[in-house]
Amino acid sequence: TKATIDISSFDGETVKARLFNSQGQEIIINQLSYDSEIEISTEELPSGVYVVVIETATIRKSYKLFVSHDQN
Repeated sequence: TKATIDISSFDGETVKARLFNSQGQEIIINQLSYDSEIEISTEELPSGVYVVVIETATIRKSYKLFVSHDQN
C-alpha cells in the first residue's frame, strides 16, 4: 500500500519530503528532483495519523496522511 502526493506544481525544484508521526518524530526523509509525484509506502507504518511536509528552498506545504490497516 502506498500514498501518492502530486508535486508537479513545484516546477522541477529540488524537493525534500519528510514524514512525521503523531508524536512529531521524523520517520522518513526523501530528497527528490524533477519528479511529478512522491510515493510513500504505508505497509510498514502502524495505523494512525501522519504529517507529510514537502519543502523546497522557497515553499513549505503540509499534508495529513491517514493510515489504516483494516483487519477483515
